[in-house]
Amino acid sequence: MGNFDLTNGPVSAITDGLDNEQRLAVETTEGYIRVIAGAGSGKTRTLTHRYLYLAKELGISPSNILCATFSNKAAFEMKKRIRTMLKGDDSGYISTFHSFCVRLLREDIHVLQFPKEFLVLDEEDQKSLVKKAYVELGYSLKDLRISSAIDFIGGRKGNDISYVEWFAGHDSATANDDLLKMVENAPDKWHKVYYRYLYEQKKNFALDFDDLILVTLYILQHYPEKLKKWSERMMYVMVDEFQDIDLQQYQLAELLSSYHHNLFVVGDPDQTIYGWRGADVNRILEFDKVHKDAKTILLQNNYRSTPSILKLPDAVIRNNEFRIEKVLRPMRSGGKTPVFCHAKNTRDEASWIVENIQEAIANGVAKKDIAVLYRMHAQSRSVEEALMTADIPYKVYSGVGFYQRAEIKDAICYLRMLVYGDDMAFLRTVNTPKRQFGPKKVAALATLADERGMTLYETLHAMVEGMLPDFDGKAFLAKSKVGEYVSLIEKFRFKYRDMPITEVFTRLMRESRYEEMLRLDGDENRLDNLAELKQGLLEFENILEEDATLDEFLQNIVLFTNSDENDGDRDRVQLMTIHNSKGLEFPYVFVCGMNEGFFPVKRIENKMQLEEERRLAYVALTRAENVLFLSDAEDGVGEESSRYPSRFLLEMDMTDLHVVRGVSEKLLQEARAYIAESDRNRELFSDEILGLVKKAPAAEFTVGDRVFHRIMGFGTVAKVDEQALCYQIKFDKIETPRAIQFDFPLKRVME
Repeated sequence: MGNFDLTNGPVSAITDGLDNEQRLAVETTEGYIRVIAGAGSGKTRTLTHRYLYLAKELGISPSNILCATFSNKAAFEMKKRIRTMLKGDDSGYISTFHSFCVRLLREDIHVLQFPKEFLVLDEEDQKSLVKKAYVELGYSLKDLRISSAIDFIGGRKGNDISYVEWFAGHDSATANDDLLKMVENAPDKWHKVYYRYLYEQKKNFALDFDDLILVTLYILQHYPEKLKKWSERMMYVMVDEFQDIDLQQYQLAELLSSYHHNLFVVGDPDQTIYGWRGADVNRILEFDKVHKDAKTILLQNNYRSTPSILKLPDAVIRNNEFRIEKVLRPMRSGGKTPVFCHAKNTRDEASWIVENIQEAIANGVAKKDIAVLYRMHAQSRSVEEALMTADIPYKVYSGVGFYQRAEIKDAICYLRMLVYGDDMAFLRTVNTPKRQFGPKKVAALATLADERGMTLYETLHAMVEGMLPDFDGKAFLAKSKVGEYVSLIEKFRFKYRDMPITEVFTRLMRESRYEEMLRLDGDENRLDNLAELKQGLLEFENILEEDATLDEFLQNIVLFTNSDENDGDRDRVQLMTIHNSKGLEFPYVFVCGMNEGFFPVKRIENKMQLEEERRLAYVALTRAENVLFLSDAEDGVGEESSRYPSRFLLEMDMTDLHVVRGVSEKLLQEARAYIAESDRNRELFSDEILGLVKKAPAAEFTVGDRVFHRIMGFGTVAKVDEQALCYQIKFDKIETPRAIQFDFPLKRVME
């Protein structure tokens, strides 16, 4: 770990107001730098000021700086602040990794024979493509669940990015024919759906969420001139929430910083809570081993919570072995002692929570400043019932996100028709509102489109214009109003680029009669949602100004998640899982359901999983600013183990808590015995698992070694890439080399 003297250097307007640790992180600009940022230590402020320092004090052009954030919301907020301070110059790359990849691909996806204005699929679009594949293959939901098929497709792509070759190096017609042959010759139904899905993607020039990074990696790994271009352009790469990135994001950061060797990563190993989606705490723990000259800076001053609150997360997290030692130093004074209540059952626990919420509201606390956190969604039920009984408004962060609501999807698909004219958007809009173009006509149109290798809209447009001489379009379109639909789309297709997005949206909703349809239905909520979407478009225009194009909006909107959405100024108590609370903070926080078997969850099999659960507890406890309430319930809910208080409660010093109702000594003894027995059983799994994950994947083979891959056969290692953690292997039966990850199971061939 690098060591530093925290001395006060010259203070600029940019570093004025930062503490010594933050200033050091801002002013240390060259090389590989790891910042371990404790909860509430001003990590976002540090990132923002470092960006400004690079631009204003070093004179680096923003177009040579990448700052990868965890969410689009964080990126927009940082962009807005930087734009103000740089007087409008925010031409750099402040975005999530996925959004950055969209921008890179818009410049260079042409090497794969894709247009600049390619389509980005969201989850609903993916489901639509899979359903379309089912129809073409004669499958039903009895054969394969949609979610299982999508999981298989994602896994297949992640394990072998050579699928990108089906997008590259061919003209469209040839690629489509080849993919249809792959469908025909596929070994099982899973692969038939997979190849048909790729066919539909290629036909619509569409990439899904996984593709954005995978296709970018493919281009950087297979087109040296593109890697040279982007690694030279990205003089400074900064990555926020580094502990939560997955392997592909890690590889991307390493590739982009491979020329200038300026990689600045910020994160907290104690907040690594996304192992289930590819995060690995070892990436941040082992950063200084991968990069021998790396410097490490600790941010330990906590500006969020009171001293009495901070004692608890520190007491819990020190029980983890795989971490970097740090202690949160409270910068605030005073504060109330955290409160604990042991309830007899979940109904009793919920009543206690709501009583305290009522008292807080009576004392002037805004409802939106109160959060109830739990480990699993199912645990919200009793709290919701108690809040409803008390007539206290609340919001649960789950369910259908704003951008997945039917009316929002419809409106966005109308906008997509102007830019892409893709099949998914067409199917959603062609008969909404009703235009007498039902399922039978759509099926006939789809058959015709497949025969001609065209999209559904291209086929319909050709039919309306009389450009299909061998087909009686007039008879087919009789009694239908789709001619009006085609005229509407064509009208705006020719002029949307010269109009503000908000004007395009307003006129399209009016002239399509979509807005009228909602008014006739009397659905004010859906109309309000359209108004909210228009407000979002207006904010997008205000932030990006001349860069606020419709295709830019559409390519970014599908990258938003529920956590990016703004709930406006509505005053409601916030209910959410601890995962959803990451990055947020609230004056009043209730952490409920702190029972063994619920938190930590029962399904834990090894020490690494237990440590992630403990990090989740650390995240929950550090969300609280002023007041923290903890509770458990002794009702079992069908599981003997769940009547015991969580081990995370037992790891605290109970003298640091105001105990309203305590746990009996008998139950405490039973809990400790149960936990000890669980840990003994878990050790059998842990030793084996820890042997695999204690270190970052290491190379087992050297250049020239012969290896065997279970799918691609025999090959020779041509290169060992320590930065990307992969081999370049030339397989005997494949023309070009493949990048295979170090931890992928390969067999050594002895010759």
